[in-house]
This record gives sequence, structure tokens and C-alpha cells, in this order.
Amino acid sequence: MADDNNISSYLFFVEIDGIETARFQKCEGLEAETSVFEYEEGGGEVHRFKGRTRFPNIILEKGITDNDSLFNWFKDTCLKNKKLERKNGSVVLKDLQDNEVKRWNFFRAFPCRWIGPKLDYKDPSTFAVERIEIAHEGIEVDNDSEPQEYNNWFHIGRDMSEETNFIGAEEASIGDSVYYDNYGNPSSDPNVVTGQNMGEITLQPRYFNQRDFSATFGDNFGNNACAATALLNEISEQYTENTGMQMTDEQANLAMSAAVNSGNVSSIDANINSWEGAANDMWRSTGEEGRFTYGGENPTATIYAEDVDNNGIPEHFTNSNGNGTYHDPWNGETGTVGDTQLQQSGLGPTRTLTYSRGRE
Repeated sequence: MADDNNISSYLFFVEIDGIETARFQKCEGLEAETSVFEYEEGGGEVHRFKGRTRFPNIILEKGITDNDSLFNWFKDTCLKNKKLERKNGSVVLKDLQDNEVKRWNFFRAFPCRWIGPKLDYKDPSTFAVERIEIAHEGIEVDNDSEPQEYNNWFHIGRDMSEETNFIGAEEASIGDSVYYDNYGNPSSDPNVVTGQNMGEITLQPRYFNQRDFSATFGDNFGNNACAATALLNEISEQYTENTGMQMTDEQANLAMSAAVNSGNVSSIDANINSWEGAANDMWRSTGEEGRFTYGGENPTATIYAEDVDNNGIPEHFTNSNGNGTYHDPWNGETGTVGDTQLQQSGLGPTRTLTYSRGRE
């Protein structure tokens, strides 16, 4: 590990999947920025919350050589009709004695732009350079050693005692069964993704329990909040689809508070006074664009209304999983729709909403 003296920034190279690819003249884009959104309460108090973290493309520039490995990666990934080939890599900084000082590891990356040299016979002093841009899904700042491989992918957070920061994902403890989150991190939690193919990773949305809201709104609210929580779970699904992130507990409470403060959800018994109004209250609180409308020919959200007593009045609401099953916001269990008695009169067996992108 180097001391605290200033380190020159010109001695660096790039590794792709642990193999030194090329030495570059310039590197830009080692950044991470988290957006901040505000929510104003009825009394005028403004709360600030963290939103989506974005990672700019890494831009690499080098002189023309006979090393075409990065261009070939770009060609195979973007110019040919092939499956997207993601790789992990590092930008490695060295000192004057050629000792590694620091590395910036990037994950699940692919090249998205290649720029060839600008050729000008009028300026013989200009060197021919090429640039390549690499899109990726997270950065790890590593001061000590090279990333270790885990099933041919770099294992993030290999030792909690090491001086390693990973921006964009949580540390994961590894058990006997290995799954991966949307950043390629190993995890023992089978619910972190659907499937184990790294090229087909989909982050699952959070589903909340209605009694999670008892602490904020009271037990009567929590015990009766099946409809409001089912609606919030649909908002959570859309949020994950749009952002690639899971809704947090803080965001869920903020969304429910927005619907309660507007009066579209009753603060006493959690009754929904306006499905469309409550949905848009919750959605606006996330800071994302778009809106929900009630109904629609191709709804994006479906909630089942159970009429257990067959009296035309729904006693419970559950989320549709889209495959003939439902998620119960009371206990988090999954059941088969055919095993329940759905409302047949009034508004019918479902409450549906349709999401559309763009500003309201």
C-alpha cells in the first residue's frame, strides 16, 4: 500500500476479466452520482431523499497500435447479431516503480461507442488516437489487491476487513447456493434475482406487508391496509422496472404518507377513496416521471378483490403475480386465484391501473 504522497495520474492501464488489455493516454468517467429528490409535507417542511445512483460511461483514449482487443470486443458486442457479452474490468494506477497503487473495478460492462482517429495531413504533429466508451453498472475502489474471481466473475466484498468500497450494491454473504443480484454480486438469497444467468438478471421488486405501516399510522390502519398496501406493491413493481432498484422502507412510508395526506387513502382505516389518485400520489413521491390511470385495455397493475362472504363487498385485496397466483399483503404468502372467492358485483373482481411514461 502506498503512502499519502501525491501519485502521478499518467501511469495506468486497463484490465478486462483480469487480463491487461492496453495502456491508455487518458481515462475519464470514474464517477458515481446519486440524485436527490424532495418531498414537501402539508405544513411546508421539505424532506430530501436519495434517488437513483448513476454511473457515467468510462471513456478511454489511446494511441493507435496493433492491439485491437477492445475494438474487437465492441465489434462482437454491438456490430454483430450476438448476445450481449458483459465483462468485468479495472482501471489500474501504478507508481514510478511499476507497483500497483490503486484500482477502480467496474462490473457487468460492455463497450457502447468506439471513435476512430481524426486524420489530418495538415497537422503532422497530431498523433492518431482512438477512443472507446464502456457502459457499466457499478464501481469498486480497491486500494489493496486485485479482485478475486468467483465462478468466473469478480467477487465483490470478499473480505469485510479489506479496505474496499463498492458503490452500487450491498455486501453479500455467500452460502452453499449462490445467486446473483443485478450488479453481479454473489448472494445466498434466492429472491435477489430471477434466474442465475448473468445475462438475464432481473431484480425483483419489494413487496410490503400491510402491518408494516402500523407504526406510522396506527394498528387500525395497518390491520385494514390490504388495499392500500396492494396498491403500493404495484407502485413498487413499476419503480423497480423503471429504475432497476428496489423501493426502500423509507420510500414506501413516504409514498403511503403522500396518499394519506392527499385524502385519497383514509388515515383512519386505510380505505382507498380514489385508486387513480392514490396511485399517482405514491408514484410522484418516488421522483419518477409518468402517471397511472384507472383501468385500461392493457393494464400494468392488477389487484384482486376478494369477496369471502359473497355479499358484494370486498373484504381483502391481493396483488396479481400475472400467472394465476396472487401475493397476499397480510402475510406475504402466495396463493392460487381459483382458491379464493372474488367480488362479482360492483367494481368486479379486479382493480386495474395502467402506467404511461412521460411527464404529467
